[in-house]
Amino acid sequence: DRASLCDADLSVLAKGIRQGNCYWRRKGVNESMKYFHVPEEVGISRQAIANFLQALQAHNYRLHALMIARRAGVCYADAVAPYTLDTPHRLCSAAKSILSLNLLAAMEEGKLHTDDLVTGFFPEISCENAQMALMRVSDLLTMQTGQKEDPFPTLFQNFDADLIDLFLHTPPMEEPGMHFRYNNTVPHMIYAVTERATGERIEAYQRRHFCEPMGASMWAPTNSRGQYNPVVTSMSASSFMKYALLYLREGDWFGHRLLQAETLRQATKEHVRTGQSGNEAGYGWQIWRNAFGGYRMDGGWGQYAIILPELDAAVTILSDMTDSSYALEAFETYLLPALKNKDPLKDTVSEPLPHIPGMAPVGDAVPASEWKNEKWRISEDETISVALEDDQVRLRQYKKGIERVFSIGLHGKWLENSSHLWTSAHFSIDTGVYGIPDEPCWFSGAWMSPYRFEMIGKSLGEMGEYRYAFELIKGELEIQYTPQMQHNVSSLLDCEKMRGEAIR
Repeated sequence: DRASLCDADLSVLAKGIRQGNCYWRRKGVNESMKYFHVPEEVGISRQAIANFLQALQAHNYRLHALMIARRAGVCYADAVAPYTLDTPHRLCSAAKSILSLNLLAAMEEGKLHTDDLVTGFFPEISCENAQMALMRVSDLLTMQTGQKEDPFPTLFQNFDADLIDLFLHTPPMEEPGMHFRYNNTVPHMIYAVTERATGERIEAYQRRHFCEPMGASMWAPTNSRGQYNPVVTSMSASSFMKYALLYLREGDWFGHRLLQAETLRQATKEHVRTGQSGNEAGYGWQIWRNAFGGYRMDGGWGQYAIILPELDAAVTILSDMTDSSYALEAFETYLLPALKNKDPLKDTVSEPLPHIPGMAPVGDAVPASEWKNEKWRISEDETISVALEDDQVRLRQYKKGIERVFSIGLHGKWLENSSHLWTSAHFSIDTGVYGIPDEPCWFSGAWMSPYRFEMIGKSLGEMGEYRYAFELIKGELEIQYTPQMQHNVSSLLDCEKMRGEAIR
């Protein structure tokens, strides 16, 4: 039951799709979510937001999008180019809290219960392990399967591995329900159990129960078996906030009851102690508890939806950081105190709203005249030339009789191109390009000196980036570029090098 791309305001998703299912809102849906003009309307100081952003910048934290909501209305929303609030972004494990809502809906319909045995949903798979036979749906929800090993890494070698079979044949080391152990295959089992219980494909169930009523869109890739990769679901920042508000409003979507309040209260309370400290200490049903109050959806590389019922507030963060824990630390230091004030503040209209710092290269040197009308031969069958314009650089590549032109934006501007340069996006689970389009690519660059030009390439499928440097040295062009995607770094690491001789 694959949904079409008929309503694609994210039309770029139609390019380069390999496999997968897309949940789309239909035209004419009343989204209901309202927007405040300024955060001060709901008691949040823009200076506090600025302090939060400045703290992240000082920590070299690569923030992609930030949204803040209170009283079911968004009071601050910003995204940094080439991302927007409406482009898809990988959620990583934060999606577990979203897709597991299907199981909650199925519970409310009486189609399954938390004490149902997991193996009972898969009678065609022989499983003789006594510990596995004791595992219940509640053990999946709380990551207490008793297994020491997680079958998920198998996907790194084989995208089309059968996750259900692998999971059911990974024997628990202890009786399920005893201890918390994080397991990336568990969410897929939750989706599979829900499908078996409802007799309906998970994307159709998700669309009917949540996406269509909220006007939310989602991209959830599958392998050739139709099984969902647990950690590469993508959605826009706006849709991510809608799910955060659904949690905050305890299942009520502006007069439309999508889940019962008690169901979500049960899902978000602490069910198990993880044995870790701070914000990693408590866990609910596929959702984390915050040490500073409330709970959160939490995904690798810094994808957060922080929900604070007592403060009637929700904050969503999309980013690209190997170590993203500083975002929670900065949130607690700079934003949480501001959220505790609920009274309207004086609108400081004279002060502009703060924006997320850009990710484009920064440099304002004037390029040397040698760049103009010059061509360089970098191999027997490849030459490149550079054309300079006010707001962009056009790089022409001639290779094996084929010409390709790449447009690189200047002064913080990103320009769309049909492909990467000298490399291609990696088709792997590690980079998130598994059913998610890795083309097109956006380029932005800057003149670091009269003789050195640097640029960055980014695609929606990959949160990281590719870096390039072109430098004129004694009449030759030296080129450096990263053949593999880099995360949250500011230099050329593990780069390839080429030299080009000027053709006169």
